[in-house]
Amino acid sequence: MLFRKSIDFIVKNLLLPQCLICQTHLKKTELSDAPFLCFECSQGLPWYHHKPALQTPPYLNHCYSTFFYHEQVRQWVLQVKFHQQERLFPMLSHLMYHTFPQAEAFDYITPIPLHQKRFRQRGFNQSLELVRHPIWQQERVKTLLIRKRHTQEQAKLSRKARIKNIQNAFEVQANHVKAKLVKDCSILLIDDVMTSGETLNEAAKTLKNQGAKTVCSLTLA
Repeated sequence: MLFRKSIDFIVKNLLLPQCLICQTHLKKTELSDAPFLCFECSQGLPWYHHKPALQTPPYLNHCYSTFFYHEQVRQWVLQVKFHQQERLFPMLSHLMYHTFPQAEAFDYITPIPLHQKRFRQRGFNQSLELVRHPIWQQERVKTLLIRKRHTQEQAKLSRKARIKNIQNAFEVQANHVKAKLVKDCSILLIDDVMTSGETLNEAAKTLKNQGAKTVCSLTLA
């Protein structure tokens, strides 16, 4: 009996992961539903459930998101981008994928790229980290675009300034153009947050100018 109690204690307190919000140990039944979150915390999140956006930028066929950008989700985005909390990426990646089964219908999944200057400052591209999890079928995850010029952060600009700031900021990587990798393909763009949609729209425009047939976007929020 004592041995059994010891095993139960080890499993419950040492082996089972904790909820990343409330820090309670997860039950075995919760691990398959929303790993890293207990049922109560998962239910309390501001789910958007990948409904198409009310207004879709002209070069995108559809825009989808996992969450609304407020409450806990806003904290997560700020933590991973500015406070070196990369441990959150596996959970966020899992939630994005498992609430958007349509991802398997696209030929390629490509993250919005950072300019090299911004990448050196941050040390990682959060959009790429959101699809680095093996469940995304890594053979279809390709960095099709490069950011050819450094731009200001869109969140700090007005709508009019955002359009001008992001114009002609992207290009398809030369080897992909040569291989006609983009032509007649369906592509899913990945980013962390969609605000006005100008960045995603410019990326979609760049891909469609190279022959992409369908371009949709999926954002965390």
